[in-house]
Amino acid sequence: KALDGKIGEYIITLRRLGETWYVGGLTDWTPRDLSINLSFLGKGNYKATLFKDGKNAHRVGRDYKKEELTVNASSTQAIHLAPGGGFAMKLEKAN
Repeated sequence: KALDGKIGEYIITLRRLGETWYVGGLTDWTPRDLSINLSFLGKGNYKATLFKDGKNAHRVGRDYKKEELTVNASSTQAIHLAPGGGFAMKLEKAN
């Protein structure tokens, strides 16, 4: 499912397998600051594992940062995309 995007500029997609969600996004050569609404999540907390562009990703494409967070359906996640960058996030139901 596409969450957000504009043809030729950027896209954010999501996919679910059981109670695990996968969210990913890409941008063209324009840096972007996005806010992802996580209201699609079910009740309870989720463990989010996020891989996103690092501080120097605009110069070194392999620069990334990994974060682990606890989120829920009322959360929003701010993500900065470097030029030509992207992100991937896995959301797993917390015990």
